[in-house]
Amino acid sequence: MMKIGVFAAEDVGLEVVRVFADQNHAISCLVLDHQGDAEHNVTIRDLARCDHVFEADRLNDDICFEEIRALGLDLVILVWWPYIIRGRQFDLAERGFLNFHPSLLPYNRGKHYYFWNLVEGVPYGVTLHMIDEGIDSGVLAYQETVDTSWEDTGFTIRERGKAAILVLFKSVFARIAAGDIPAGHQDLDAGTFHWGSELDGASQIDLDGTYRARDLLNILRGRSGFPAGGAWFVDEGEKFVMDLRIRRESDE
Repeated sequence: MMKIGVFAAEDVGLEVVRVFADQNHAISCLVLDHQGDAEHNVTIRDLARCDHVFEADRLNDDICFEEIRALGLDLVILVWWPYIIRGRQFDLAERGFLNFHPSLLPYNRGKHYYFWNLVEGVPYGVTLHMIDEGIDSGVLAYQETVDTSWEDTGFTIRERGKAAILVLFKSVFARIAAGDIPAGHQDLDAGTFHWGSELDGASQIDLDGTYRARDLLNILRGRSGFPAGGAWFVDEGEKFVMDLRIRRESDE
């Protein structure tokens, strides 16, 4: 049985820890997002029942680093993890780090996959992949495609991606626990990548610009459905933000 560490954040991290509990597979090391919700972290900690629990901001401390390395981890699973693994942290697990990424790699590497998936019209899905020194560029382990429709927004894409990646993880958990982790080639030249800083500019609508209707609708819905933010424009010095809903008209 693999000795697995879990770096868990947000609701997806909680559900992955729940899979370990349901399968009676011990988590050898648990690392929590120190900037995450404190009560949420307590829930994850209680469910994990792990003897070795740390917070992310301690990973570079020598004492913490050596304590984790001494556990002899085979694998670390990064679940909705907001931090980049760097330098000696790669030495914390013999077989490396398996990452959750909610896009169909190599498409939508980097940030704001839900927006760019709609804007660029590339296939959508979810991926478990090994990480390397790059960003979402490691070898592919498991993937599953997810269908989209005109009724989707950036928000629904994000939420359905969360659900789909949990279903994928549950379906392959036994294989991961047994050390069966495929290493598929990722063709980075065929994929897409975006920095987080690109989102705001790409969301601006030029009132005097020319757009294909399809492209304009995709920008609008890619930023729609969230409690705050959205596609935007400026008119006479005032900024306006938009939220778009598209629904299929029933034949009945």
